[in-house]
Amino acid sequence: MGWNETAAQCVICKGVCCRAMPGVIFPDDVTPGQVKEMLASGRYAIDWWEGDPREGMDELPQAEYLRPAIKGMEGWQRDPSWGGECTFLTPTGCELAYENRPRECRGLIPGVDGPPCFTPPAVSKKAAAIAWLPLRAFLLALEPKEEQDTSDPAVYLRRLLDQIRVRRKQMGLTE
Repeated sequence: MGWNETAAQCVICKGVCCRAMPGVIFPDDVTPGQVKEMLASGRYAIDWWEGDPREGMDELPQAEYLRPAIKGMEGWQRDPSWGGECTFLTPTGCELAYENRPRECRGLIPGVDGPPCFTPPAVSKKAAAIAWLPLRAFLLALEPKEEQDTSDPAVYLRRLLDQIRVRRKQMGLTE
């Protein structure tokens, strides 16, 4: 059993990690059909590692991976923003059953004296980006929802302003 398998264990830290950013999903935890369903639900997004995540490599500008959406950004299938509360965090812990949580979330190790938690390198975002590389073409081929078309500057600016509002609210700043 993972240390954070039950809500009672996870709620002790009050979601410190989950409020900071969602965990990542590894490709062998899902099927391509599930990825499409997850993105269609609006509660998951394709994010990416900036640059080539492979040691000593510089061939890619970015490497995509799958993760839960950030609260307030649900519905955006491609969201490279860093930080923000996981859409599945509730006042009593994670909404997802332990076995359905992202691998990074299942692999968190609690801090010695409580939060923050520690993410082992094997379940980190960098590891996920590397694991998704063989399926990169699949992720890139997934069409974003129509409202995500960034070729329209007005739509793109509206999205950026929405992200700023969400971040300011999460940080306790007024508009």
